[in-house]
Amino acid sequence: MVATKYLFAGLASLGLALAGGASDIQSSINDIQKSIGTLSSTLKGFNSDSDTMGTALKLEGQAKDLLKEIKDGKETASKVDTLSSSDSDKLEDTVDSLSKSVYSLLDSFVDKKPVFQKAVLGGSADGIVDQDLKDLKEATDDFGKALEKIVTGDLKKDAPQILSGLDKHFDDAIKAFSS
Repeated sequence: MVATKYLFAGLASLGLALAGGASDIQSSINDIQKSIGTLSSTLKGFNSDSDTMGTALKLEGQAKDLLKEIKDGKETASKVDTLSSSDSDKLEDTVDSLSKSVYSLLDSFVDKKPVFQKAVLGGSADGIVDQDLKDLKEATDDFGKALEKIVTGDLKKDAPQILSGLDKHFDDAIKAFSS
């Protein structure tokens, strides 16, 4: 009787830990989405009629914040055991939404390239943006690979295509700021 009670408590704890893994990843993705939203909002207002240097510095700080959130997400995913198919299915829409947000953010960076070229005392900030994009790409790849290891089902099957699409968008944005 006592052994059964402890076995039940142990299994219940295990169930909570697994559910916590998926919710921790969801929380990390939400934090990444928030950082993307903040950065996107600042980019939207970034134009040659504004304080370009001040805004460029703000964007640099926000890019570093996003980088930290992505790295934190990778660490969270690295600590989680393989997710159930149910938990993986719940993350599928979230990952799709995150990918679309990243695409939009990268497109916004490229759209604002003319402003970045005059952002630092009339000179170009292309080198800084180029490095930020490379850092964000590397962190995104690491996070994606950590997620790929723990998801199952359709998300596991789609992960290589999702990562490939993100890599292409990053490569295109990096190319725009490398030239």
